[in-house]
Amino acid sequence: MNLAYKVMMNQQRSYTLQQYAVICIGTNALDDYEEQTMKIIHDLEPGHKLILMTPYNARADAD
Repeated sequence: MNLAYKVMMNQQRSYTLQQYAVICIGTNALDDYEEQTMKIIHDLEPGHKLILMTPYNARADAD
């Protein structure tokens, strides 16, 4: 999530971030997921739309 944030901020600073900002980084659990997610939402400039994607496989087991 930290790397996704850095990429988003770099693109935002260089004016290359598209209107739809798509973040798809997997399903790894984060201890501070709420704080990290809110940081991305808060720092995304107005005019952009954030899309968070995560892979899902209903047949996958816990491991």
